[in-house]
Amino acid sequence: MNLVLLEFATLNYNLLQSVYLKEVQELVSWDLKAAEELPEYMKVLYSAIYDHVNEMVHDALQDTGIDILPYIKEKWACFVKAYLREARWFYSGYKPTADEYLDNAWISIGIPISIVYDIFGVLGNSINENYLSEFIQNWSHSELVYLPSYISRLLDDLKTAQVEMERGESMNLIYYYMIEKGVSEEETRDYVKSLIRNLWKKLNKSVAENSIRAPGIVEVALATTRCANRIYHYGDWFGIQSKENQDCVKSFLEPIPM
Repeated sequence: MNLVLLEFATLNYNLLQSVYLKEVQELVSWDLKAAEELPEYMKVLYSAIYDHVNEMVHDALQDTGIDILPYIKEKWACFVKAYLREARWFYSGYKPTADEYLDNAWISIGIPISIVYDIFGVLGNSINENYLSEFIQNWSHSELVYLPSYISRLLDDLKTAQVEMERGESMNLIYYYMIEKGVSEEETRDYVKSLIRNLWKKLNKSVAENSIRAPGIVEVALATTRCANRIYHYGDWFGIQSKENQDCVKSFLEPIPM
């Protein structure tokens, strides 16, 4: 019976991988016709992404004279591949090292693509064109992208680890570092907090160095990181809503008493 279950689990895993790989390939092709073989729910998602990205590409071309489609496609492909890698780890039972996890998780947190969206969707032609061209070609090496992304990922994992581990989920730095180093959860949390402090120092330094030639991108990087800090300050904003987070939402929605 165990051999049968193992064979079934392996078959199911391989089928899932083939679907995920197909989805990534269709996304990279950037062709609506190529998406015809996707599941129905994926066709809707792909069509929505396709339409709004093309609209943003058109606006950016008018504002900056730069064709950003190759770069946006690359960001989406990196984002989806990061999720695919985590799915493979989960379904295969593979436990990455802490560094291996972070090398992928700073992308899967979604901050890199969020920053790029903010830059082209909000700032438009207010950015220095020469710096913009350099930035979009070397985004993965830009401190104004990967530092906010790492900080956001660490804040996320720090605040969600306990609930996730109680649910039996392990896709979290706290869990992987504890397993790899053989240390307690408290020691791991102290380590992650020290990482966040050091990354903030590096980000502040990068902000000072780039504030004159790229004030718009600096503003986006800072605003994104501060937003992540607020989101996870009172726990998991997207999972279990704390009273503090609920009060924050109400402050935007409820009218001010007269």
